[in-house]
Amino acid sequence: MIVFKKIIKKYYTMLGLRNKFLILLFCCLNISISDGVKVSAQNENTNFSKFTNTLSEIDFDLSKYYIYSETGKASWYGKKFHNRKTASGEKYNMFEFSAAHKSLPFGTIVRINNLETGKSLIVRINDRGPFIRSRIIDLSYSAAVETNSMGTPAVKIEALKNNSKEIIEKFPNTKYYFCYSFNLPLVTLPEGTLKKLASSIDFDEALNLYKKFTELYPSKKIYLAVESDYLESNENFTSYFICHYDPSDFKPVLPIAENITN
Repeated sequence: MIVFKKIIKKYYTMLGLRNKFLILLFCCLNISISDGVKVSAQNENTNFSKFTNTLSEIDFDLSKYYIYSETGKASWYGKKFHNRKTASGEKYNMFEFSAAHKSLPFGTIVRINNLETGKSLIVRINDRGPFIRSRIIDLSYSAAVETNSMGTPAVKIEALKNNSKEIIEKFPNTKYYFCYSFNLPLVTLPEGTLKKLASSIDFDEALNLYKKFTELYPSKKIYLAVESDYLESNENFTSYFICHYDPSDFKPVLPIAENITN
């Protein structure tokens, strides 16, 4: 190392003043540039983590305050009751995707998952039943066929119920939607994170639209969505929206779900 230093010193003393100046200038510029790039990269990473639009639904989802879940046996009813009046006043149509439940409000959207076949479906509650203790839901004929539930299979039902108004009321200028899917987790999301693709005031029509859009865009997160207060609306109808998750235009200071606990 000492010999190496002596050699460098020898050749350096042999250089003219101009060459010495150029060497020193090059060294200074090299140090300055390398330091600058490092700082710039750190700043870029920090900005990206703060303002990225790649947040998942979990960052905005409030469904833990609204989720209803129940596990038990399912049954179905068909031709004998077709066109008869249900407990809600509607006529029972065995070819529609409806169901009877003992206590959920009429109009509630429910996802049913057949635990024996893995088949899932979204249905609408418009009747009361079943009246056998071990059973938790009575499916229409079409709903039973769709989920391979013609017997009394073990099922899990899930719904989003507006029983925690004070949570959403913390954000009075933000409209929230209950979002349903056959296979994605049920979520409660702010309007700005959803892009509406279609809508209908007929549930079965909306369900068919949902199926078509999930087939057309298998890589998108497609939902059948309703406004979070849809069961309390004074309107004589419910609007059902087909949406996909896209928060690219939604830029909160912090993720909404994180703000809730603060």
